Amino acid sequence: MKKEVSVTARMCVAIAAAVFAFTCGEANAAELAGTSRLAAEFQATAESDLLVLGPVDLVEPSKSRVQILGQWVTISDRQMTQPLEGLVGHVLAVYGSLNAEGAFEVSSVHEQTSTDYVAGATRLYLKGSVAALDNLHATARIGSLSVSYSNALHTLARTTYQ
Repeated sequence: MKKEVSVTARMCVAIAAAVFAFTCGEANAAELAGTSRLAAEFQATAESDLLVLGPVDLVEPSKSRVQILGQWVTISDRQMTQPLEGLVGHVLAVYGSLNAEGAFEVSSVHEQTSTDYVAGATRLYLKGSVAALDNLHATARIGSLSVSYSNALHTLARTTYQ
C-alpha cells in the first residue's frame, strides 16, 4: 500500500508540474527541473494552502457552490460578499485543505483583481486527488477535469521499488 501512495504522490506532483508549465506558457522541462524562479514559485504555491485558482465555470446558488476547473467548491455567505450568480467567468482563488476523501475543505475564497479569464494567459492552479489514471492515453482525472501529462513523460524518472 505504501508503494502505491508513493507512486500516486509522485504522479500528482508530475501532473501538477505539467499543468503549471502548460498554463504558464513560458516554462519548459529544464526550467521545472532546475532551480529557476518558476520552479521556486511553483514549489511555494504547491506548499501553500491554495486549492484552486481559475475561472468560475458554473454556479449552483441553491447549493451555495461554484465549479472551478471541474471541481465543485462550496462557498459560505461569509466567504463571498457578492452573489454567486455574478461570478461566472471571474477568477477565484480558493484556500483550504483536502480531506481524507480528497474533497475541498474551504477556509477562504478571494476574487482576483483581474476578473476575466483569458485562455493561455491567465495562470491556473489545481491541487487535488487523482481520481483515475489512463496510462494508455497519459491522462489523469481530478474531479471532472481531465489532464494530459503526455508532454511531461520525458521528464519523469523511472523508479524501481523492491
